[in-house]
Amino acid sequence: MDQAYDKAGAGETIPSKPSYITRMEYTELLTGVEYTGIALEGISHERLQDASVEVHLSELKLSDGWQSEYQPVHCGTPKAWRLTVPVAENEEEHTSDDEHKEEIVITIQGILADKDLPPFESKFNEKSPTAQRLKQRVTLVGLGSMTFQRAIENIVVLHTHMGRYAGAEKLDKCGALGTVNSMQSIEASNRYFTPKIQAKDCMKGVPFASGVDPKGWLAKAGGKDLLHLEDNVVRFYERVKGREGGEWNFVETEPVKFQVGDIVEIQVSIVAVPQCDHKLKSMLILRAVTLLDGSFTQEADRIRIHDKHTSLVQQAKPVTLKRRVGYGREVHNPSRKIVKLVLEDDAASHRKDDDSEMNVEEDTD
Repeated sequence: MDQAYDKAGAGETIPSKPSYITRMEYTELLTGVEYTGIALEGISHERLQDASVEVHLSELKLSDGWQSEYQPVHCGTPKAWRLTVPVAENEEEHTSDDEHKEEIVITIQGILADKDLPPFESKFNEKSPTAQRLKQRVTLVGLGSMTFQRAIENIVVLHTHMGRYAGAEKLDKCGALGTVNSMQSIEASNRYFTPKIQAKDCMKGVPFASGVDPKGWLAKAGGKDLLHLEDNVVRFYERVKGREGGEWNFVETEPVKFQVGDIVEIQVSIVAVPQCDHKLKSMLILRAVTLLDGSFTQEADRIRIHDKHTSLVQQAKPVTLKRRVGYGREVHNPSRKIVKLVLEDDAASHRKDDDSEMNVEEDTD
């Protein structure tokens, strides 16, 4: 986001106080440093009404007894502490306690502040040890949104909660939180590959989508030792309005459409993964990214193009400039002295002729 991105404009889509926030909260939004985020706040509120979204991070019911509902379990591929929720008894029949749980997928709305998303178009050496660490990543900010701030607070609570299961002395840091230009941010990522040695024998790799690996460099980078599993897949969607003011629909889209400044929604899992120093780091595993509103980014692009065109037109105007050639008073010009001498000789000659004429006239008299 740069100067062309209208941060204040993002807060002007709801002119009056929305009914779902208190007057104090609304005043804080308007009088904040950026006084923005109302647009994000409005969209977040709309998404809270969507019954198809099971868990919004900002609205987790962190009340009495929630710890027994959200339980970290050491499982999955690769092995990690994963936050789970119970599965309804009428959905399936299971044989073990762990199979009565499923990994929780949490939804977060925010403004895209940074990204490292497909398409992957860089040639990569499959023998490079860094291939295993290649990942797709997004960083979100709230620009004053209270809903986003609550999401940050709940990440901290869940990080502490996972420490009670994995060991507080082992859980070193929260990799999901950071800052962007002094603003609190949320980061989520997912690696393209899982080491084959960590995958179960029954697991097979899935092909990369054409919009993710258009030139096939990722497929080659995996080689024989890395697999692109279903757990590594990130899906991309876009919210579109139905015809004649119909309902919002969600359609699959290409990752290239996402730009910094877009209002997006991400779906993530919460895990604690082992580090090289035998510590654990909690982080958000990216599962899906949805474009909710790209109008502010489009307007910023329009302003940039307009300003650039105006600048080029101004540069094209003809300008006449004065110039100084030479070395000023330090120049020695002998020809100028010669001209001066000639002029002085001519003047003396004229004066002599005039004196002669005057003498002749006096003699005549």
